[in-house]
Amino acid sequence: LKKESTKGFLLDKKEQNRRCQEILDKFDVPYTATTKMKELTLAQMQMVEIIKAVSCNSRLIIMDEPTSSLDSKETDRLFNVIRDLKKQGVALIYISHRMEEIFEICDRVSVFRNGAYVDTRELKDVKRDELISMMVGRDVSRVFPKVDCKIGDVVFKVENLCGNGFNNISFEVHAGEILGI
Repeated sequence: LKKESTKGFLLDKKEQNRRCQEILDKFDVPYTATTKMKELTLAQMQMVEIIKAVSCNSRLIIMDEPTSSLDSKETDRLFNVIRDLKKQGVALIYISHRMEEIFEICDRVSVFRNGAYVDTRELKDVKRDELISMMVGRDVSRVFPKVDCKIGDVVFKVENLCGNGFNNISFEVHAGEILGI
């Protein structure tokens, strides 16, 4: 709203589509300005929302789990846009639980746990395990402590199992052991 191209009191759809296509071309997306939203996938709709926010020349953009429905190519596009925005001095608040994303694009990290502020740090000064500890509120080296336990005799054995899509599968399960398939 308030950004429409008009001719007098009427919308100038041709000019609006041209301006929109110009913006979409910067993002190298596989759809055009005249594509209906209902024809897009959920990920493409989310990318349109991100493009709308970026195209408003905002000085602050808040993104809450923006890659949740994007594929890897769309995520790469988004990260390139974020890098460009940072160079232009745009402030971004990027909310994510994905560690690899945080370490790839963020400069600073603030941690909130159960609605309470924990800490803010320069990311270059934080190790991954330290950040996770801040998030969960305990030392992560104790998450799955190594427990020595005696493995018993074989209680279940399968040899050369075949079926639809698999052949010659063999395994044994010992007493005291957990097997996941």
